Amino acid sequence: MALKPNLTHQKWLNKGYETFAYHGPKGLIIKKMSAELEVSRTSFHYHFVGLENFQEELLNMHYEFAKDYIKELSEKAKFYLPDTHYLMLEYKSMGLLQRQLFLNRQENPIYNYWFNKITDEIAWASDQLFQQYFNIPGSREEIHQLHLLMIEGFQGKFDPSKISLDYICNLCAEVIEPVLKIIKQSSISK
Repeated sequence: MALKPNLTHQKWLNKGYETFAYHGPKGLIIKKMSAELEVSRTSFHYHFVGLENFQEELLNMHYEFAKDYIKELSEKAKFYLPDTHYLMLEYKSMGLLQRQLFLNRQENPIYNYWFNKITDEIAWASDQLFQQYFNIPGSREEIHQLHLLMIEGFQGKFDPSKISLDYICNLCAEVIEPVLKIIKQSSISK
């Protein structure tokens, strides 16, 4: 009997994570999620102080998934493309929730905090692959800042309805292409 509250707690978190990833924070409607989970709304309040506490747990859960992604990225990726993007497909919900943080970061400073923290850690873990793949000159910090800009540009243009390896790789190339042209022109003029 002691396991039931923990299982229900985890069901709420899993449902909330999926909902946040696909529909953003405005999709976190307790009545709707309780119906989909086939549990009472009061069970939500048994497990969480309120929606803010629920979101806090979801963001902590998101950070744990991001750390798993970063660990796999560090261990498995040999090339920026397509390796990092294969992993992105494996961690689809994590990537979609990260996008929701990006899209909603003006509304809530905590979304901005988590988006920046996780993006920064992902970029640091793959900056060297990024630099090698695109053959970009620069210091570690310059490469990191450029990589962060590319990730933000990617998030801004990303359409989840088109998610596939080809789409992700092509979008990445599309976002970085103008920067690479500027770098090439600047090195030619020197």
